[in-house]
Amino acid sequence: MLSFTARVHPLKHSVITSLLTAERARRVAADSEFIQRVQSRGLLDNFANGRDVQVDAIDPQLIPCTNQSQFDLFRYCRHLQSIPAPPLLYRQIAFLVRDAGQPTAPLMGVIGLASTVYNLGCRDRLFNWQGLDKKLLKARGLQHCMQLAVCMAVPPYTYLRAARLMAALATTDAVATEFSRRYGKTARLLALVTTSATGLHCPIFNRIMIRPGGLYRRIGQTEGYSAVFFRRRTIRAATELVLTRDGNCPENRSIHTLKRALDICGIPREIVAKLSSPKAVYVASVDPNATKELRGGPRASLLEYTTLSQVVDHWKNNDVPKALSRADLKTKFRQFRREEIRL
Repeated sequence: MLSFTARVHPLKHSVITSLLTAERARRVAADSEFIQRVQSRGLLDNFANGRDVQVDAIDPQLIPCTNQSQFDLFRYCRHLQSIPAPPLLYRQIAFLVRDAGQPTAPLMGVIGLASTVYNLGCRDRLFNWQGLDKKLLKARGLQHCMQLAVCMAVPPYTYLRAARLMAALATTDAVATEFSRRYGKTARLLALVTTSATGLHCPIFNRIMIRPGGLYRRIGQTEGYSAVFFRRRTIRAATELVLTRDGNCPENRSIHTLKRALDICGIPREIVAKLSSPKAVYVASVDPNATKELRGGPRASLLEYTTLSQVVDHWKNNDVPKALSRADLKTKFRQFRREEIRL
């Protein structure tokens, strides 16, 4: 028996935003011991003061996280996100992006890849993975897809539209090489799937015109279900119920567990779990041959990934000038002090 008291909020953007802000505050509070520990060890020295950054010398470099201090910095940055994100699942690759053109090589942003969700209607339609006879094709294809779960720039680089740089860097040969190193020579990264945290429009993925049509393509939207707002004890209770009834439970899949528990209890999931607005779904294929392969076509002999230099040149020639042309962004960039980052 599951018994609870709930107040259903109207699905207004302002309500969703306030709930997400409250959830972020809860997560920061829950991880306060870690946050205080790393801040006391000088973690903020990894960030730049805007006045110290020589824009013409910016030199972004991708660094895979391999040691504890790098993972701690990545974890800390996730708490800086205005909209809390779920934990990375199963296969996980974390990157730091540092500015090697500055004396202290400060942090510009972080990128996190994780296993993509098993069921996602618009993606499955794109790659022709629908239907029972497509199970093997889908299982094979999922091995070559990753979810771009974390894509964020940190200040002062945020004022230079560096989030678009992070999105583009995730598609580069350096990321594909790290993917193959982690999961074997036969493992090839063919596509990235990501969702917009802010609804049906996400500027950081739109019109990154390094390739005709852009790197990312919007292919649909999610249904709008979310487990973000539910307390951990609620998810634990739902997990216990599903395990008791079904004998198994999707590991780390909170929303699937919650929806199944609501079905068992006869509670309409639309009323309780549909608390989030739909989010846009984007896909970045490394090239057209990769898309054909994911649809069951022949293995592509050559995949043309974007390169670090291509991405950086495009960002410097397009996004940085646009950002600096705005007096308000230029002022915020120069006046930013890294002490403002402290959680």
